[in-house]
Amino acid sequence: MNRSEARAQDAPGGSRRFRGLPRQAWDFFRTLENEPCPDVMPGGDRSAYAAHVLSPLKALITDLRELLADVRPPLGSEGRAGAGLDWPDGKTRDNPEDCPVRRIRLWDAGRDRDSSPLLYVTFTADHLEVGAVGPRLDPAGVERLLPRDGTWSADHDDETRVSRRLPWEPWLDEPALLQEIADDFRSLLPVFDRMRGAVPAAVAGGTGPAPRER
Repeated sequence: MNRSEARAQDAPGGSRRFRGLPRQAWDFFRTLENEPCPDVMPGGDRSAYAAHVLSPLKALITDLRELLADVRPPLGSEGRAGAGLDWPDGKTRDNPEDCPVRRIRLWDAGRDRDSSPLLYVTFTADHLEVGAVGPRLDPAGVERLLPRDGTWSADHDDETRVSRRLPWEPWLDEPALLQEIADDFRSLLPVFDRMRGAVPAAVAGGTGPAPRER
């Protein structure tokens, strides 16, 4: 039995809201590759975006909050655009409803969300990127904290980003994607906690600059 099949068996039944991401969601993210914030929704149909992208992502982040409710210090999340649903370029939108979201994020509940390290999933044309991003850490220390399965990569520039990629095809219409992401976030908690500890006090209070997004 592979990991996906195991997660499908282990996932709770009717208590979960997330039912998977449909192929229409993948198609939608592919249309955003060249123009992430189009003047008109792809296909000109905002209701399709709401049904195939926005609603599933809201359900995903709501279920993740429940699955990770035991994490301490607690994680923050909110299923709305500009909060738990946002954009990988890190820009704040004047009207979040005008630009399709392409990322979910969780943050340290004790900090301002825009200056906290993040656990995130970014949805691209090619894959889903699951990761953590925050202040720059010692690369050797990060390597010691990462899972030893060889699927994670770490980049250290002005910040540290640890991530792995999930292909779209195996996870389309798959409710077990929820548990897969939750498990990945738990695997990242040692790095994420190290990031929390590296945030200066001024930033922790919400008065410093937000981590730079790429």
